[in-house]
Amino acid sequence: MREFKAEPLDQTANSRDTRRTDRVNGKTAALIKITTPLPLSELEFTGSALGVVATEQKTGQIWLYIPERSQRITILHKEHGAVNVVYGDEIASGRTYSMILNFEGKDVSFVASAAGAAITVDGDSIGPSPQTVYLAYGVHVVKAVKGSLLFDGTVEVSKDGPNVYELKLEDEDLKYADITVTVPANADIWYEGRLVGVGSWKARLREGQYVVETRKQDHESRTTAFSVEAGNNATIRANSPEPYKGWLRMHLLPENGVSILAGDSIFTRNTDVQLPVGAYELTFTRRGYNPQTRLYRIARNEEITDTIRLRKKQYVRATGGFVGAAFTYGTIPGVTATLGGTFHNVMLEASYTFGLSRSKDVSWFAVSNGLYDETVNYTMSCFAVKLGYQLRFIERIGLTPQVGYLCQMLKSHAVDGIDGNRGDGIRGDKTWCGNVTVGARFSFMPMQHLAVFATPEYAIPVMKNNTYDKIAPIAGISKGGFYAHVGLSVNF
Repeated sequence: MREFKAEPLDQTANSRDTRRTDRVNGKTAALIKITTPLPLSELEFTGSALGVVATEQKTGQIWLYIPERSQRITILHKEHGAVNVVYGDEIASGRTYSMILNFEGKDVSFVASAAGAAITVDGDSIGPSPQTVYLAYGVHVVKAVKGSLLFDGTVEVSKDGPNVYELKLEDEDLKYADITVTVPANADIWYEGRLVGVGSWKARLREGQYVVETRKQDHESRTTAFSVEAGNNATIRANSPEPYKGWLRMHLLPENGVSILAGDSIFTRNTDVQLPVGAYELTFTRRGYNPQTRLYRIARNEEITDTIRLRKKQYVRATGGFVGAAFTYGTIPGVTATLGGTFHNVMLEASYTFGLSRSKDVSWFAVSNGLYDETVNYTMSCFAVKLGYQLRFIERIGLTPQVGYLCQMLKSHAVDGIDGNRGDGIRGDKTWCGNVTVGARFSFMPMQHLAVFATPEYAIPVMKNNTYDKIAPIAGISKGGFYAHVGLSVNF
């Protein structure tokens, strides 16, 4: 007879003088107090995969120390045979258990409902059905298997109990169902301590209660319990792992009107947000301000505080450069290329103008014979440098009073002479007139880096060569005079 049970109030296995240590895993062994009239010297303990830690003879008892997680043990007696002890629950470290042991028993027969079914008693095979075996009094675990047919249960052998046990086998296939477990975001699915699927798990399970665990990096694992009904195929949606979170607190300047975006989508309208662990690239925008992009890495249970100060877009910039092109109105119209920049609102600009039309014809005569021998007309190019100070009246409009120097240069072109002869066209070539200029540059910026500008100025001649002075009134070319440039510039 065996009565194996746990003794939760008995601390013998954990007491200082009576505990024993399993040298394999370093943990305190469990203790089974076996009440029996048989001495320890007549018994042998075997059949445990984890072995035995120690045995001790006590008055009326044998103390058997075994490792945690042991499942069964066989007690041998050379006259009475063997007794198999299968523990009902998993053996725990440092716990005390008890059992009563004797070898009284009898022959019992097992007859399965399916002839030839393989029978095991207390984990040991005794052969195909029908089968007779000697068993000690007590409860025994009996299984009979044939194909998909199964009996799995217990029988109690007693002195007055039956001598024959009929084992009714049932078709196991009828007790199963096809189950699919799903979980969002490709989380891992664990069952009985092993990974069985990512995002989903399909299995054929026997009717009963089950628990799966879902896991994911940077997430709190969750468990899901579910029932399986025989023949009732089902899909189970498991609880998603809960992401670890942290806090992001943002102080915005200016406080109002700022949009917080992740890509092109609105991220949040709040400045204090709790976020799942991960990296976030956020862009802060407001009309009339330069956008800013920040990268935040949110860690578990941590708080990030940041101040985002947006700066107004600078249309008329105090410091920067520009290049541009313009049409120039003057004595001879032209196209002007300009290059310049400002430093703390002090502007320096250089430009070059290409004349687009020619002057009136100018006839030249030879000194030797006093006859006209060549007719020439001219195009004008101008090189200018200007210095000014930029004034900003409103955000997009700037005014820069300027003074500078303008050099007018002539390029000669020969035309047919009076008698149809053509000269060499070099009379008056490269003559010039230097001027001091006074003017202003008006800028309007419809976009941050594009400006429409107009530059009226008046040129006052201060030096010139004699040839230019003679050519100018005949060719209709001014010495100095009024100029105006209108064009576009790109600011950088």
